[in-house]
Amino acid sequence: AAYYDWMERMYPETFKKIQERVKEGRWELVGGMWIEPDCNLPSGESWMRHLLYAKAYFLQKFGTNIKIGWNPDSFGYNWNMPQFYTNAGIGAFITQKIGWNETNVFPYRLFWWEGPDGSRILTYFPFDYVSTVENPFQLVDWMRQFEANTGMTKMMILFGVGDHGGGPSLEMIERIEHLKSLDVYPSIEYGTASRYLDWIKKQDLSSVPIWKDELYLEYHQGTYTTQAKNKKSNRSSEVLLTDVEKFSTIATTLGAEPRNAQIEEAWKIVLFNQFHDILPGSSIREVYIDSAEEYHDAQMIGNYELRKALEFISRNIDTSKVKEGMPLSVFNPLSWERTDVVKLRLPEADMNEYAVFDLQGKEIASQIVPARMYAREIIFVAENIPALGYKTYVLKKQKPAVKTTNIKISKAEAENEFYKVAIDPESGWIKSIIDKRNGKEILSGPGNELQLLEDIPAQWDAWNIGLTGKKFPSTLRKTEIMESGPVRVVLRLYRDYLKPGVKKDFPTEDFPSSFFTQDIILLSGLDRIDFKTDVDWWEEHTMLKVAFP
Repeated sequence: AAYYDWMERMYPETFKKIQERVKEGRWELVGGMWIEPDCNLPSGESWMRHLLYAKAYFLQKFGTNIKIGWNPDSFGYNWNMPQFYTNAGIGAFITQKIGWNETNVFPYRLFWWEGPDGSRILTYFPFDYVSTVENPFQLVDWMRQFEANTGMTKMMILFGVGDHGGGPSLEMIERIEHLKSLDVYPSIEYGTASRYLDWIKKQDLSSVPIWKDELYLEYHQGTYTTQAKNKKSNRSSEVLLTDVEKFSTIATTLGAEPRNAQIEEAWKIVLFNQFHDILPGSSIREVYIDSAEEYHDAQMIGNYELRKALEFISRNIDTSKVKEGMPLSVFNPLSWERTDVVKLRLPEADMNEYAVFDLQGKEIASQIVPARMYAREIIFVAENIPALGYKTYVLKKQKPAVKTTNIKISKAEAENEFYKVAIDPESGWIKSIIDKRNGKEILSGPGNELQLLEDIPAQWDAWNIGLTGKKFPSTLRKTEIMESGPVRVVLRLYRDYLKPGVKKDFPTEDFPSSFFTQDIILLSGLDRIDFKTDVDWWEEHTMLKVAFP
Protein backbone atom coordinates (compact mmCIF):
# COMPACT_ATOMS: atom_id res chain seq x y z
CA ALA A 1 0.00 0.00 0.00
CA ALA A 2 2.92 2.37 0.64
CA TYR A 3 3.68 2.54 -3.11
CA TYR A 4 0.09 3.44 -3.97
CA ASP A 5 0.10 6.02 -1.18
CA TRP A 6 3.23 7.60 -2.73
CA MET A 7 1.62 7.58 -6.15
CA GLU A 8 -1.58 9.17 -4.84
CA ARG A 9 0.32 12.00 -3.12
CA MET A 10 3.01 12.67 -5.73
CA TYR A 11 1.41 11.67 -9.06
CA PRO A 12 -2.36 12.01 -8.54
CA GLU A 13 -3.21 11.90 -12.27
CA THR A 14 -1.37 8.60 -12.72
CA PHE A 15 -3.04 7.31 -9.55
CA LYS A 16 -6.47 7.99 -11.07
CA LYS A 17 -5.48 5.93 -14.14
CA ILE A 18 -4.44 3.05 -11.86
CA GLN A 19 -7.86 3.24 -10.18
CA GLU A 20 -9.48 2.99 -13.62
CA ARG A 21 -7.37 -0.03 -14.57
CA VAL A 22 -8.32 -1.77 -11.30
CA LYS A 23 -12.03 -1.19 -12.07
CA GLU A 24 -11.49 -2.62 -15.56
CA GLY A 25 -9.89 -5.76 -14.11
CA ARG A 26 -6.61 -5.04 -15.93
CA TRP A 27 -4.61 -4.26 -12.76
CA GLU A 28 -4.58 -6.74 -9.89
CA LEU A 29 -4.13 -5.67 -6.26
CA VAL A 30 -2.46 -8.28 -4.02
CA GLY A 31 -0.53 -8.45 -0.75
CA GLY A 32 -2.73 -6.56 1.68
CA MET A 33 0.26 -5.25 3.65
CA TRP A 34 1.76 -1.78 4.00
CA ILE A 35 5.02 -3.02 2.45
CA GLU A 36 6.43 -6.47 1.63
CA PRO A 37 8.12 -6.96 5.01
CA ASP A 38 10.64 -9.33 6.42
CA CYS A 39 8.44 -12.14 7.68
CA ASN A 40 10.39 -13.27 10.77
CA LEU A 41 11.66 -10.17 12.59
CA PRO A 42 8.52 -7.97 12.99
CA SER A 43 6.32 -8.44 16.06
CA GLY A 44 2.78 -9.79 15.92
CA GLU A 45 1.49 -6.29 16.62
CA SER A 46 3.38 -5.02 13.56
CA TRP A 47 1.92 -7.80 11.42
CA MET A 48 -1.62 -6.92 12.37
CA ARG A 49 -1.05 -3.23 11.64
CA HIS A 50 0.45 -3.98 8.22
CA LEU A 51 -2.77 -5.78 7.40
CA LEU A 52 -5.08 -3.31 9.16
CA TYR A 53 -3.75 -0.14 7.52
CA ALA A 54 -3.13 -1.65 4.07
CA LYS A 55 -6.45 -3.46 3.73
CA ALA A 56 -8.28 -0.33 4.89
CA TYR A 57 -6.35 1.73 2.31
CA PHE A 58 -7.13 -0.60 -0.61
CA LEU A 59 -10.78 -0.78 0.41
CA GLN A 60 -11.08 3.01 0.69
CA LYS A 61 -9.16 3.94 -2.47
CA PHE A 62 -10.07 1.06 -4.80
CA GLY A 63 -13.09 -0.65 -3.23
CA THR A 64 -11.02 -3.86 -3.18
CA ASN A 65 -10.88 -6.38 -0.35
CA ILE A 66 -7.44 -7.99 -0.68
CA LYS A 67 -7.55 -11.78 -0.31
CA ILE A 68 -4.10 -12.90 -1.51
CA GLY A 69 -0.98 -12.73 0.66
CA TRP A 70 2.00 -11.90 -1.57
CA ASN A 71 5.52 -12.24 -0.12
CA PRO A 72 7.70 -13.64 -2.93
CA ASP A 73 11.06 -12.31 -1.73
CA SER A 74 11.05 -12.36 2.10
CA PHE A 75 13.73 -14.50 3.72
CA GLY A 76 11.62 -17.19 5.39
CA TYR A 77 8.13 -17.16 6.90
CA ASN A 78 7.10 -17.40 10.55
CA TRP A 79 4.63 -20.05 11.64
CA ASN A 80 2.00 -17.54 12.82
CA MET A 81 1.38 -16.15 9.32
CA PRO A 82 -1.65 -18.40 8.61
CA GLN A 83 -3.29 -16.96 11.74
CA PHE A 84 -2.41 -13.35 10.84
CA TYR A 85 -3.65 -13.76 7.27
CA THR A 86 -6.89 -15.59 8.02
CA ASN A 87 -7.72 -13.07 10.77
CA ALA A 88 -7.45 -10.39 8.06
CA GLY A 89 -9.67 -12.27 5.62
CA ILE A 90 -6.81 -13.42 3.38
CA GLY A 91 -7.23 -17.01 2.23
CA ALA A 92 -4.21 -17.67 -0.03
CA PHE A 93 -0.47 -17.07 0.14
CA ILE A 94 2.10 -16.94 -2.68
CA THR A 95 5.89 -17.07 -2.40
CA GLN A 96 8.80 -18.74 -4.20
CA LYS A 97 11.70 -17.99 -1.86
CA ILE A 98 11.89 -21.42 -0.20
CA GLY A 99 13.08 -22.67 -3.59
CA TRP A 100 16.40 -21.00 -2.66
CA ASN A 101 17.07 -23.56 0.11
CA GLU A 102 20.72 -24.59 0.43
CA THR A 103 20.20 -28.16 1.67
CA ASN A 104 16.66 -29.57 1.47
CA VAL A 105 14.26 -29.34 -1.46
CA PHE A 106 10.88 -28.21 -0.11
CA PRO A 107 8.49 -31.05 -0.99
CA TYR A 108 5.33 -29.20 -2.11
CA ARG A 109 4.20 -26.71 -4.74
CA LEU A 110 0.62 -26.48 -3.46
CA PHE A 111 -0.32 -27.16 0.16
CA TRP A 112 -2.37 -26.07 3.15
CA TRP A 113 -0.20 -24.14 5.58
CA GLU A 114 -1.53 -24.62 9.11
CA GLY A 115 -0.51 -22.34 11.99
CA PRO A 116 -0.13 -23.37 15.65
CA ASP A 117 -3.70 -22.21 16.38
CA GLY A 118 -5.14 -24.41 13.58
CA SER A 119 -5.64 -21.59 11.03
CA ARG A 120 -5.08 -22.77 7.45
CA ILE A 121 -4.17 -20.88 4.31
CA LEU A 122 -3.86 -22.27 0.77
CA THR A 123 -0.24 -21.77 -0.28
CA TYR A 124 1.16 -21.81 -3.82
CA PHE A 125 4.86 -21.85 -4.77
CA PRO A 126 5.62 -20.76 -8.36
CA PHE A 127 9.04 -21.71 -9.70
CA ASP A 128 10.30 -18.14 -10.02
CA TYR A 129 9.21 -14.51 -9.82
CA VAL A 130 11.40 -13.03 -12.57
CA SER A 131 10.38 -15.24 -15.48
CA THR A 132 10.38 -13.81 -18.99
CA VAL A 133 8.43 -16.85 -20.29
CA GLU A 134 10.76 -17.16 -23.28
CA ASN A 135 12.35 -20.59 -22.77
CA PRO A 136 9.90 -23.31 -23.86
CA PHE A 137 12.13 -26.12 -22.56
CA GLN A 138 12.18 -24.56 -19.07
CA LEU A 139 8.39 -24.10 -19.13
CA VAL A 140 7.85 -27.73 -20.15
CA ASP A 141 10.19 -28.88 -17.38
CA TRP A 142 8.37 -26.75 -14.79
CA MET A 143 5.03 -28.09 -16.04
CA ARG A 144 6.28 -31.68 -15.80
CA GLN A 145 7.46 -31.14 -12.22
CA PHE A 146 4.27 -29.33 -11.22
CA GLU A 147 1.98 -32.05 -12.54
CA ALA A 148 4.06 -34.73 -10.82
CA ASN A 149 3.91 -32.78 -7.54
CA THR A 150 0.24 -31.72 -7.55
CA GLY A 151 -1.56 -33.83 -10.13
CA MET A 152 -2.73 -30.60 -11.81
CA THR A 153 -2.08 -29.70 -15.45
CA LYS A 154 -2.56 -25.94 -15.13
CA MET A 155 0.24 -23.90 -13.56
CA MET A 156 0.56 -20.19 -12.77
CA ILE A 157 3.78 -18.41 -13.76
CA LEU A 158 4.73 -14.95 -12.49
CA PHE A 159 6.34 -13.09 -15.38
CA GLY A 160 7.35 -9.56 -16.22
CA VAL A 161 10.19 -7.08 -16.04
CA GLY A 162 12.36 -7.21 -12.92
CA ASP A 163 11.85 -8.80 -9.53
CA HIS A 164 8.41 -9.90 -8.24
CA GLY A 165 6.83 -10.19 -11.71
CA GLY A 166 6.77 -6.45 -12.40
CA GLY A 167 4.59 -5.48 -15.37
CA PRO A 168 5.10 -7.38 -18.63
CA SER A 169 6.45 -5.35 -21.54
CA LEU A 170 4.97 -5.20 -25.03
CA GLU A 171 8.13 -6.90 -26.32
CA MET A 172 7.57 -9.77 -23.88
CA ILE A 173 3.95 -10.21 -24.96
CA GLU A 174 4.96 -10.21 -28.65
CA ARG A 175 7.61 -12.85 -27.94
CA ILE A 176 5.06 -15.08 -26.18
CA GLU A 177 2.63 -14.71 -29.07
CA HIS A 178 5.39 -15.74 -31.49
CA LEU A 179 6.49 -18.72 -29.38
CA LYS A 180 2.89 -19.99 -29.12
CA SER A 181 3.25 -21.18 -32.72
CA LEU A 182 5.84 -23.80 -31.64
CA ASP A 183 4.45 -27.28 -30.97
CA VAL A 184 6.61 -27.70 -27.85
CA TYR A 185 5.42 -24.43 -26.30
CA PRO A 186 2.74 -24.96 -23.61
CA SER A 187 -0.75 -23.58 -23.96
CA ILE A 188 -0.74 -20.01 -22.60
CA GLU A 189 -3.63 -18.14 -20.99
CA TYR A 190 -3.25 -14.59 -19.66
CA GLY A 191 -4.94 -13.93 -16.36
CA THR A 192 -4.63 -12.94 -12.72
CA ALA A 193 -3.55 -14.71 -9.56
CA SER A 194 -7.12 -14.43 -8.26
CA ARG A 195 -8.54 -16.20 -11.32
CA TYR A 196 -5.97 -18.99 -11.07
CA LEU A 197 -6.59 -19.54 -7.34
CA ASP A 198 -10.35 -19.61 -7.98
CA TRP A 199 -9.69 -22.40 -10.50
CA ILE A 200 -7.52 -24.25 -7.95
CA LYS A 201 -10.28 -24.07 -5.33
CA LYS A 202 -12.72 -25.74 -7.73
CA GLN A 203 -10.44 -28.80 -8.01
CA ASP A 204 -10.46 -31.78 -5.66
CA LEU A 205 -8.25 -30.57 -2.78
CA SER A 206 -8.82 -33.56 -0.50
CA SER A 207 -5.29 -34.88 -1.11
CA VAL A 208 -3.51 -31.52 -0.88
CA PRO A 209 -0.83 -31.94 1.83
CA ILE A 210 -0.76 -29.98 5.11
CA TRP A 211 2.41 -28.25 6.40
CA LYS A 212 2.51 -27.62 10.16
CA ASP A 213 5.72 -25.67 10.72
CA GLU A 214 7.45 -22.43 9.83
CA LEU A 215 8.67 -22.02 6.26
CA TYR A 216 12.36 -21.75 7.08
CA LEU A 217 14.70 -20.49 4.38
CA GLU A 218 17.97 -22.45 4.50
CA TYR A 219 19.85 -19.47 3.14
CA HIS A 220 20.40 -15.76 3.92
CA GLN A 221 20.79 -16.46 7.68
CA GLY A 222 23.14 -13.48 7.89
CA THR A 223 20.14 -11.17 7.59
CA TYR A 224 19.42 -11.79 11.28
CA THR A 225 22.71 -10.17 12.33
CA THR A 226 23.39 -7.47 9.72
CA GLN A 227 22.78 -3.77 10.58
CA ALA A 228 22.18 -4.40 14.28
CA LYS A 229 21.40 -0.77 15.13
CA ASN A 230 18.58 -0.77 12.59
CA LYS A 231 17.14 -3.93 14.12
CA LYS A 232 17.36 -2.44 17.61
CA SER A 233 15.49 0.67 16.41
CA ASN A 234 12.77 -1.54 14.94
CA ARG A 235 12.25 -3.52 18.12
CA SER A 236 12.32 -0.52 20.48
CA SER A 237 9.86 1.31 18.19
CA GLU A 238 7.49 -1.68 18.10
CA VAL A 239 7.51 -1.93 21.89
CA LEU A 240 7.04 1.82 22.30
CA LEU A 241 4.10 2.08 19.89
CA THR A 242 2.41 -1.00 21.35
CA ASP A 243 2.67 0.61 24.81
CA VAL A 244 1.35 3.89 23.38
CA GLU A 245 -1.73 2.16 21.99
CA LYS A 246 -2.47 0.43 25.29
CA PHE A 247 -2.19 3.51 27.47
CA SER A 248 -3.83 5.84 24.92
CA THR A 249 -6.80 3.48 24.85
CA ILE A 250 -7.00 3.54 28.65
CA ALA A 251 -6.69 7.34 28.66
CA THR A 252 -9.49 7.58 26.07
CA THR A 253 -11.82 5.55 28.29
CA LEU A 254 -11.11 8.13 31.03
CA GLY A 255 -12.07 10.99 28.74
CA ALA A 256 -8.88 11.87 26.83
CA GLU A 257 -9.01 12.89 23.17
CA PRO A 258 -8.37 9.92 20.83
CA ARG A 259 -4.94 10.10 19.14
CA ASN A 260 -5.49 7.58 16.33
CA ALA A 261 -4.04 9.69 13.51
CA GLN A 262 -0.81 10.45 15.35
CA ILE A 263 -0.30 6.81 16.35
CA GLU A 264 -1.03 5.63 12.79
CA GLU A 265 1.56 8.09 11.42
CA ALA A 266 4.24 6.64 13.70
CA TRP A 267 3.25 3.04 12.94
CA LYS A 268 3.47 3.61 9.17
CA ILE A 269 7.06 4.83 9.55
CA VAL A 270 7.97 1.65 11.44
CA LEU A 271 6.05 -0.61 9.03
CA PHE A 272 7.78 0.90 6.00
CA ASN A 273 11.21 0.25 7.52
CA GLN A 274 10.29 -3.42 7.96
CA PHE A 275 10.65 -3.82 4.18
CA HIS A 276 12.37 -7.12 3.43
CA ASP A 277 15.64 -5.48 2.37
CA ILE A 278 15.69 -2.72 5.01
CA LEU A 279 15.04 -4.53 8.30
CA PRO A 280 17.18 -7.60 7.42
CA GLY A 281 20.17 -5.32 6.71
CA SER A 282 20.52 -6.09 3.00
CA SER A 283 20.07 -2.53 1.70
CA ILE A 284 22.69 -0.01 0.62
CA ARG A 285 24.30 2.39 3.10
CA GLU A 286 22.14 5.39 2.21
CA VAL A 287 19.00 3.50 3.23
CA TYR A 288 20.24 3.24 6.82
CA ILE A 289 20.93 6.98 6.95
CA ASP A 290 17.27 7.51 6.02
CA SER A 291 15.90 4.81 8.31
CA ALA A 292 17.79 6.19 11.34
CA GLU A 293 16.15 9.58 10.78
CA GLU A 294 12.73 8.00 10.30
CA TYR A 295 12.98 5.84 13.44
CA HIS A 296 13.91 9.01 15.34
CA ASP A 297 10.70 10.64 14.06
CA ALA A 298 8.58 7.62 15.00
CA GLN A 299 10.04 7.53 18.49
CA MET A 300 9.54 11.28 18.93
CA ILE A 301 5.85 10.78 18.16
CA GLY A 302 5.65 7.65 20.34
CA ASN A 303 7.36 9.19 23.37
CA TYR A 304 5.20 12.32 23.15
CA GLU A 305 1.97 10.32 22.89
CA LEU A 306 3.00 7.93 25.67
CA ARG A 307 3.86 10.80 27.99
CA LYS A 308 0.58 12.53 27.12
CA ALA A 309 -1.44 9.37 27.86
CA LEU A 310 0.38 8.57 31.13
CA GLU A 311 0.03 12.15 32.35
CA PHE A 312 -3.72 12.02 31.70
CA ILE A 313 -4.04 8.70 33.52
CA SER A 314 -1.87 9.98 36.38
CA ARG A 315 -4.20 12.93 36.95
CA ASN A 316 -6.86 10.35 37.82
CA ILE A 317 -4.67 8.62 40.44
CA ASP A 318 -5.46 9.64 44.02
CA THR A 319 -2.23 10.73 45.74
CA SER A 320 -3.92 12.87 48.37
CA LYS A 321 -2.50 10.70 51.16
CA VAL A 322 1.06 11.64 50.18
CA LYS A 323 1.83 14.50 52.61
CA GLU A 324 5.61 14.44 52.27
CA GLY A 325 7.80 13.73 49.24
CA MET A 326 6.99 13.21 45.56
CA PRO A 327 4.46 10.57 44.41
CA LEU A 328 5.90 8.23 41.79
CA SER A 329 3.59 5.96 39.76
CA VAL A 330 5.12 2.89 38.11
CA PHE A 331 3.16 1.49 35.14
CA ASN A 332 3.26 -2.06 33.78
CA PRO A 333 2.39 -2.28 30.03
CA LEU A 334 2.50 -6.08 29.99
CA SER A 335 -0.45 -8.46 30.13
CA TRP A 336 0.85 -10.18 33.27
CA GLU A 337 1.90 -9.11 36.74
CA ARG A 338 5.49 -7.96 36.84
CA THR A 339 8.31 -7.49 39.35
CA ASP A 340 11.29 -5.60 37.93
CA VAL A 341 13.85 -2.87 38.48
CA VAL A 342 12.74 0.77 38.11
CA LYS A 343 15.22 3.44 36.99
CA LEU A 344 14.43 7.10 37.64
CA ARG A 345 16.73 9.82 36.27
CA LEU A 346 17.52 12.44 38.92
CA PRO A 347 18.04 16.11 38.00
CA GLU A 348 21.51 16.84 36.65
CA ALA A 349 24.07 17.89 39.30
CA ASP A 350 21.58 16.89 42.05
CA MET A 351 23.80 15.47 44.79
CA ASN A 352 21.00 14.93 47.34
CA GLU A 353 20.24 11.55 48.87
CA TYR A 354 16.85 10.00 48.26
CA ALA A 355 14.79 7.13 49.69
CA VAL A 356 11.77 5.29 48.25
CA PHE A 357 8.65 4.32 50.24
CA ASP A 358 5.37 2.57 49.48
CA LEU A 359 2.05 4.25 50.30
CA GLN A 360 1.95 2.49 53.67
CA GLY A 361 5.16 4.25 54.67
CA LYS A 362 7.44 1.22 54.37
CA GLU A 363 10.85 2.02 52.92
CA ILE A 364 11.88 0.10 49.79
CA ALA A 365 15.57 -0.70 49.23
CA SER A 366 17.01 1.79 46.74
CA GLN A 367 20.39 2.66 45.25
CA ILE A 368 21.75 5.71 43.43
CA VAL A 369 23.91 4.79 40.46
CA PRO A 370 25.75 6.79 37.77
CA ALA A 371 23.89 7.35 34.50
CA ARG A 372 25.67 9.68 32.08
CA MET A 373 28.11 12.52 32.68
CA TYR A 374 26.99 14.54 35.76
CA ALA A 375 23.76 12.55 35.91
CA ARG A 376 22.53 9.89 38.31
CA GLU A 377 19.63 7.45 38.56
CA ILE A 378 17.88 6.01 41.57
CA ILE A 379 16.93 2.36 41.16
CA PHE A 380 14.62 0.10 43.18
CA VAL A 381 12.69 -3.13 42.63
CA ALA A 382 8.93 -2.60 42.14
CA GLU A 383 7.10 -5.76 43.19
CA ASN A 384 3.90 -7.21 41.77
CA ILE A 385 2.81 -4.36 39.50
CA PRO A 386 -0.60 -5.45 38.13
CA ALA A 387 -1.05 -6.36 34.46
CA LEU A 388 -1.75 -3.17 32.49
CA GLY A 389 -1.82 -1.40 35.83
CA TYR A 390 0.28 0.67 38.19
CA LYS A 391 1.53 1.05 41.74
CA THR A 392 2.37 4.33 43.45
CA TYR A 393 5.50 4.95 45.52
CA VAL A 394 6.86 8.04 47.28
CA LEU A 395 10.30 9.56 46.67
CA LYS A 396 11.67 11.45 49.69
CA LYS A 397 14.78 13.63 49.92
CA GLN A 398 16.51 11.80 52.78
CA LYS A 399 19.20 9.24 53.46
CA PRO A 400 18.02 5.67 52.76
CA ALA A 401 18.06 3.33 55.72
CA VAL A 402 17.11 -0.07 54.27
CA LYS A 403 19.94 -2.51 53.55
CA THR A 404 19.77 -5.96 52.01
CA THR A 405 22.09 -8.84 52.77
CA ASN A 406 21.17 -11.22 49.95
CA ILE A 407 23.49 -9.81 47.25
CA LYS A 408 27.29 -10.01 47.38
CA ILE A 409 30.14 -9.35 44.99
CA SER A 410 33.90 -9.82 44.62
CA LYS A 411 36.16 -9.78 41.56
CA ALA A 412 35.64 -13.52 41.23
CA GLU A 413 31.99 -14.02 42.26
CA ALA A 414 28.56 -12.37 42.41
CA GLU A 415 25.40 -13.71 43.99
CA ASN A 416 21.86 -12.93 45.07
CA GLU A 417 19.26 -15.12 46.78
CA PHE A 418 18.75 -17.14 43.58
CA TYR A 419 22.15 -17.54 41.88
CA LYS A 420 25.85 -17.69 42.59
CA VAL A 421 28.01 -16.77 39.58
CA ALA A 422 31.77 -17.53 39.48
CA ILE A 423 34.23 -16.09 36.95
CA ASP A 424 37.34 -17.82 35.63
CA PRO A 425 40.13 -15.33 36.54
CA GLU A 426 42.25 -16.21 33.49
CA SER A 427 39.70 -16.16 30.65
CA GLY A 428 36.97 -13.99 32.18
CA TRP A 429 34.30 -16.49 31.08
CA ILE A 430 31.73 -17.68 33.60
CA LYS A 431 32.87 -21.03 34.97
CA SER A 432 29.88 -21.73 37.23
CA ILE A 433 26.27 -20.69 37.83
CA ILE A 434 24.72 -22.37 40.85
CA ASP A 435 20.93 -22.27 41.19
CA LYS A 436 20.83 -21.84 44.98
CA ARG A 437 17.19 -22.97 45.25
CA ASN A 438 18.13 -26.54 44.40
CA GLY A 439 21.94 -26.52 44.56
CA LYS A 440 22.17 -27.32 40.84
CA GLU A 441 25.06 -26.33 38.56
CA ILE A 442 23.53 -24.84 35.40
CA LEU A 443 26.58 -24.70 33.11
CA SER A 444 28.39 -27.58 31.44
CA GLY A 445 31.24 -25.40 30.12
CA PRO A 446 32.32 -21.76 29.78
CA GLY A 447 29.43 -19.27 29.78
CA ASN A 448 29.11 -15.69 28.46
CA GLU A 449 31.98 -16.50 26.10
CA LEU A 450 32.66 -13.96 23.36
CA GLN A 451 33.46 -15.98 20.25
CA LEU A 452 35.11 -14.28 17.27
CA LEU A 453 34.56 -16.49 14.24
CA GLU A 454 35.94 -16.08 10.72
CA ASP A 455 33.00 -15.38 8.42
CA ILE A 456 33.67 -15.38 4.66
CA PRO A 457 30.47 -16.00 2.67
CA ALA A 458 30.75 -17.35 -0.86
CA GLN A 459 28.57 -14.44 -1.99
CA TRP A 460 26.36 -11.63 -0.66
CA ASP A 461 28.00 -10.64 2.62
CA ALA A 462 24.93 -8.84 3.95
CA TRP A 463 22.69 -11.86 3.33
CA ASN A 464 24.80 -14.91 4.07
CA ILE A 465 27.07 -16.37 6.73
CA GLY A 466 30.23 -18.22 5.71
CA LEU A 467 31.80 -19.69 8.83
CA THR A 468 35.15 -21.30 8.03
CA GLY A 469 35.63 -22.97 11.43
CA LYS A 470 38.44 -20.58 12.34
CA LYS A 471 38.14 -18.95 15.77
CA PHE A 472 40.08 -15.89 16.97
CA PRO A 473 41.08 -15.35 20.62
CA SER A 474 40.39 -12.27 22.73
CA THR A 475 42.20 -11.27 25.92
CA LEU A 476 40.88 -10.35 29.34
CA ARG A 477 42.50 -7.06 30.35
CA LYS A 478 40.99 -6.50 33.81
CA THR A 479 37.99 -7.12 36.07
CA GLU A 480 36.36 -4.36 38.10
CA ILE A 481 33.53 -4.08 40.63
CA MET A 482 31.35 -1.26 39.29
CA GLU A 483 28.45 -1.33 41.78
CA SER A 484 27.85 -2.94 45.16
CA GLY A 485 24.64 -1.80 46.80
CA PRO A 486 21.40 -3.04 48.35
CA VAL A 487 19.58 -3.28 44.98
CA ARG A 488 22.18 -4.57 42.52
CA VAL A 489 25.79 -5.57 42.04
CA VAL A 490 27.71 -5.12 38.77
CA LEU A 491 30.94 -6.88 37.79
CA ARG A 492 32.63 -5.47 34.68
CA LEU A 493 35.12 -7.33 32.47
CA TYR A 494 37.32 -5.50 29.93
CA ARG A 495 38.41 -7.46 26.84
CA ASP A 496 40.58 -6.72 23.80
CA TYR A 497 40.87 -8.37 20.42
CA LEU A 498 43.92 -8.17 18.19
CA LYS A 499 43.34 -9.11 14.58
CA PRO A 500 45.94 -11.75 13.62
CA GLY A 501 48.86 -10.38 11.61
CA VAL A 502 48.05 -6.73 12.30
CA LYS A 503 50.96 -4.69 13.65
CA LYS A 504 50.47 -1.17 14.89
CA ASP A 505 53.02 1.62 15.12
CA PHE A 506 54.04 0.75 18.66
CA PRO A 507 57.61 -0.33 19.40
CA THR A 508 56.96 -3.23 21.77
CA GLU A 509 53.64 -4.93 21.12
CA ASP A 510 50.64 -5.43 18.87
CA PHE A 511 47.74 -3.11 19.56
CA PRO A 512 44.11 -4.29 19.85
CA SER A 513 41.66 -3.51 17.05
CA SER A 514 38.31 -4.03 18.88
CA PHE A 515 37.32 -3.57 22.50
CA PHE A 516 34.64 -5.01 24.78
CA THR A 517 33.15 -4.37 28.20
CA GLN A 518 30.86 -7.00 29.68
CA ASP A 519 28.73 -6.23 32.74
CA ILE A 520 27.35 -9.11 34.79
CA ILE A 521 24.43 -7.81 36.86
CA LEU A 522 22.49 -9.42 39.73
CA LEU A 523 19.55 -7.72 41.45
CA SER A 524 18.00 -8.32 44.83
CA GLY A 525 14.69 -10.17 44.48
CA LEU A 526 14.95 -10.96 40.76
CA ASP A 527 15.62 -14.53 39.63
CA ARG A 528 17.66 -13.68 36.57
CA ILE A 529 21.18 -12.63 35.58
CA ASP A 530 21.54 -9.61 33.30
CA PHE A 531 24.41 -9.24 30.82
CA LYS A 532 25.20 -5.89 29.19
CA THR A 533 27.91 -5.99 26.54
CA ASP A 534 29.31 -2.88 24.86
CA VAL A 535 31.39 -3.46 21.73
CA ASP A 536 33.70 -1.05 19.91
CA TRP A 537 33.83 -3.05 16.70
CA TRP A 538 36.28 -2.55 13.82
CA GLU A 539 36.35 -5.97 12.15
CA GLU A 540 35.40 -7.31 8.75
CA HIS A 541 34.58 -10.91 7.81
CA THR A 542 34.35 -11.75 11.50
CA MET A 543 31.23 -12.81 13.39
CA LEU A 544 30.89 -11.98 17.09
CA LYS A 545 28.75 -14.35 19.11
CA VAL A 546 27.99 -14.72 22.82
CA ALA A 547 27.97 -18.42 23.69
CA PHE A 548 26.45 -20.35 26.61
CA PRO A 549 26.44 -24.14 26.81
